[in-house]
Amino acid sequence: RENVGEEEEGSAGGGGRLASMSEEEMEVWREGCVVPYRGHAIEARVYAEDPLRGFLPSTGPLLTYSEPSTSSDCIRIDSGVGDGNVVSTHYDPMISKLVAWGERRDDAIHNLQRALDNYVIRGVGHNIPFLIDVCRNDDFRCGLTPTSFIGNHYPDGFTGVVLRKEEKNVAVAIVATVAKLKQQMTKSVPLVMNGEDTKIVLLGGMFGTPYSIREEEGGRVIVVTDEDGADMKMAVENINYDPSKPIVEVTVNGKDKVIQMVKEDIDNTLSIIMHGAHLDVMIMTPQEYELSKHMHPPKKIDTSSLLLSPMPGTLISYAVQEGDNIVEGQELCIVEAMKMQNVLRATRKGVIRKLVGSVGASLRADELIMEFESTTSEEKHAA
Repeated sequence: RENVGEEEEGSAGGGGRLASMSEEEMEVWREGCVVPYRGHAIEARVYAEDPLRGFLPSTGPLLTYSEPSTSSDCIRIDSGVGDGNVVSTHYDPMISKLVAWGERRDDAIHNLQRALDNYVIRGVGHNIPFLIDVCRNDDFRCGLTPTSFIGNHYPDGFTGVVLRKEEKNVAVAIVATVAKLKQQMTKSVPLVMNGEDTKIVLLGGMFGTPYSIREEEGGRVIVVTDEDGADMKMAVENINYDPSKPIVEVTVNGKDKVIQMVKEDIDNTLSIIMHGAHLDVMIMTPQEYELSKHMHPPKKIDTSSLLLSPMPGTLISYAVQEGDNIVEGQELCIVEAMKMQNVLRATRKGVIRKLVGSVGASLRADELIMEFESTTSEEKHAA
C-alpha cells in the first residue's frame, strides 16, 4: 500500500523520504533506481464495523473521538472525522488508516497495538478490539499470515479479546488504584467502607470473578489474589489520570500500561477497556461481597420468537406475509446498509405471527422487524 511504502522509505510523521528528496534525487528515483528502505511498517484500517456482529456496519454519531498521538516518527494516521461527525448508512464505514513503523517487525506491531490502545471511539461499534487481538496473536507476530489466517484463528468468528491471567491481575490493580485516586481527587463517597485492609474486585460486574486485593508499602504495592488463590505483587507507579479524560497511563512492575475509562454507573460499576477487552468492574468490602452472593442474576430475555435487525439500515422489502409457514433458510426480508442489501433468513421452521417494521423505515441495530408464533425451541431467529 502506498502509505506503508512511504513509512518504510522514511519518516512516518512527515510523509516519508520522498517528501524530502531533492529534484535530482527524485529524477533518479523516477528512472527506476532502487529506493532504499529502513525498518518495517504495518497498516491497520479502522472501520465502523462491529466484529462481534460479523463485522456488520455500525452507524451513528462519534460521541467521543480521540486519535493516538502522532508526535513521534512511529505513528501516522490518515483520517477525516472528528467529535460529533456522523457515520451514516450511505457511505463506506472506514474511519481511518493507522500506520505504525519500527526497526523490526515486532517493534512495528508493538507500536501499532500501543496506538490502538490509545485510540478512543465512542458512539459507534468499531473493529479496534479485533485489530488489537490480531496484534496479540503469536502467529501474526511471527509473520505466519496466509490468506487463511482469519479462518484458521477465528473459525467461529471474533468473540472478543480474552485477557491473559497476568493481564487480568494488572487490570484489577490499576482499577483499584484509579478508584482510590478518584475518590481522593473528587472527595466523593468511597466505593467501599473506610478501614478495610482487604477489598474484593469483581471482574465482570456484580456476578463476575472475584479478586482479593490489599495494599502494602503505603499503597505503592498492590497484592492481588486471583481466583486460584495465587498472589501477585504489583508496583503501580507514575499514574497519569484525569477524571475528565478517558485514557489512563500507568507503570506496573516497570512496564507501561494503558486502559480506557468508559463510564461509571450509579451502582459504582466501572466500565473499562484494556487491550480491546471490555470489562465491567465493581469494588466491594468482603462483607459486601458475601451479601452480594444472595443476589440473583437478571434473567435473559428470550428473543427466540423475534427477528431483530442485526445492523442499522433500511427495511427494503418483505419476502413473507403474516400467517405464512416458513422453513429453515427461507428468505424473510432485506435490510440495506452502506449501499449493500442483506438478506435475513429463518434459522428454523415456524409461522409468521406479525410483521412489525414498515417497508422503507430506518432500523436501529436490534430493532424488532417481525414476530413468530411462540415455540418451546431455544433456537433464535437471526440471519
